[in-house]
Amino acid sequence: MFNRISFLAFFLATLCIDIFASAALGAPRYAITDLGALPNGNWSSGYDVNAAGIVVGTGNPVVGPNYHAIIWKAGRMLDLGAPIGLSSQAYGMNNANRVVGVSLGDTFGTERATMWVGRTRIALGSLPGTPVSVAADINDANQVVGSVLYTYNHTQAFLWQHGTMMGLGTLGGRSSSAYAINTAGQIVGDADTSAGREHAFLWQDGEMTDLGAPPGWSSSTALAITDDGKIAGFGTDAGGATRGFLYRNGTWTPIGPIGADSISESEDVNSAGYVVGFSRDSYLSADAESGREAGHSRFDANARSEHAWVFVDGVQSDLQTVIPAGSGWQLVRADAINEAGQIAGTGWAPNGLQHGFLLTPMF
Repeated sequence: MFNRISFLAFFLATLCIDIFASAALGAPRYAITDLGALPNGNWSSGYDVNAAGIVVGTGNPVVGPNYHAIIWKAGRMLDLGAPIGLSSQAYGMNNANRVVGVSLGDTFGTERATMWVGRTRIALGSLPGTPVSVAADINDANQVVGSVLYTYNHTQAFLWQHGTMMGLGTLGGRSSSAYAINTAGQIVGDADTSAGREHAFLWQDGEMTDLGAPPGWSSSTALAITDDGKIAGFGTDAGGATRGFLYRNGTWTPIGPIGADSISESEDVNSAGYVVGFSRDSYLSADAESGREAGHSRFDANARSEHAWVFVDGVQSDLQTVIPAGSGWQLVRADAINEAGQIAGTGWAPNGLQHGFLLTPMF
């Protein structure tokens, strides 16, 4: 006689095996949402996602060379605008939906760090003697970090709070850049050392600490930090290749690249230790200064190989393999991940155009 209890026990045991096997493989499966484009535009990019699953990035308001900061929520993309005749990009956002980035024109020296509160633009200014400023991130205390530019190869990280911008200094060398700030006000980025190396730093309570680099690596850059101190970024390994990393409790974990790609960058991390990023076979000329600002450009339509990826429990997964088969997407960059595991990035949409996307885990 057929034993229903035995069958149920077998089914549950098999289900548990499947669940644990899936977990062991690393990444969950994801549903993908197309962020689309502005009503009269045709492309977009997704650069950051907050706890509510709201995404910010860039899109074109009309088909043409100009581009504007955008915010996507509840299935609708809104144009945050730019000063007349200028363009803008949004790089970061907090949980109050305050957005930061840059407004810029067609000539060098017009770039200015910008905050958007709703659709109101607030110019954050720059440090004395610096023609360029770019805001990269904002925390829930409305503290903003980014970089100013004195000359092409001379930058300084800044912290903006209560209407005032202050420089964060360097590690003894010429330049520094700040890319992320957490709830506690800890800031990460990279800075030149007195020995001429570029190292990831952690800034807190007025002091910049050199985090060094993974053993044997010649450089490191920190792009993201969680509230519990996990840091993600990239650097140059002993062979001269760019590789991503996860840094926690003094331990460096190299990540990537995917397959035969030669370059990998870790762009963001959440408190569960999920890291997202991208790998590719080469850099665009616009990406010569790697990192968030330089990387937030339209990707190369002629690249031979580009992959968005997620790193979970020691396993790096090509995001292309964990979205529904036959979706028509080619995922190129993963730039942000929130605490719920949602991922924002950019890819080639089924219509063949560059669109931002939001991935949501299907646990």
